[in-house]
Amino acid sequence: MAAIIKEGVDQEGEPLKENMLQYSGELDQYKEENSDKDLLDYFKGKISKEDYEILKISLFLRFRFRLKENVSDIKSDIIKRFGDRGKNIANLCSAEYFEEYIRPLWDTIHKSVVKKDEADQKFKKIFELIVRDGLLAVFVHHKMTEDKLAAKIAGKIEESRRYGFVMISDQLYVHALSLPNVKTVLQWIKNNPEFPNVTIVSEGPDFITVSIPIDHNALDAYNSRPL
Repeated sequence: MAAIIKEGVDQEGEPLKENMLQYSGELDQYKEENSDKDLLDYFKGKISKEDYEILKISLFLRFRFRLKENVSDIKSDIIKRFGDRGKNIANLCSAEYFEEYIRPLWDTIHKSVVKKDEADQKFKKIFELIVRDGLLAVFVHHKMTEDKLAAKIAGKIEESRRYGFVMISDQLYVHALSLPNVKTVLQWIKNNPEFPNVTIVSEGPDFITVSIPIDHNALDAYNSRPL
């Protein structure tokens, strides 16, 4: 972590250095407790070096946030160094997606796909979608029924209209792990012809990623359908 700070100071100059010094004591405490070592060890070599560095700092940010400390300086430093990608990874980390979705995703894909290179590529493709388009993603969990998934998808598309997210991506991505959740997604596709051009980006027995064009006409057709 010290190497991360030094590199950040070199690249960003005095303002970043001043911010880092403000929470250097908490950083030492975090390093001593080493509460996220297992997660960091797991992802070493599985994601790019830059994303791994972002993950390290993001885990420290989460550590501070859970202590009810002000983390605005840390998040600002992440964005200064890594831009939107850093912000997205920090947000995913804070919401525990690396433990609850991304780590199981890697395991699931590598159990389902025999060739390691092919499995690595499938993981990287989905990981990139999650990191790059995190604002426009739906993660299906075991309590999410088809009706709840439909409502979530409609809500996300409506958000894109309200907040202009289409400038970031013209696709909404749905990610699911485990066979029951995969079936929920496939059933939604079958029962919602109002949404054309739905594409299965990647699929295996226990995982699926689907892209849905952010089509507000399709959303209006969905909302006006007979119940």
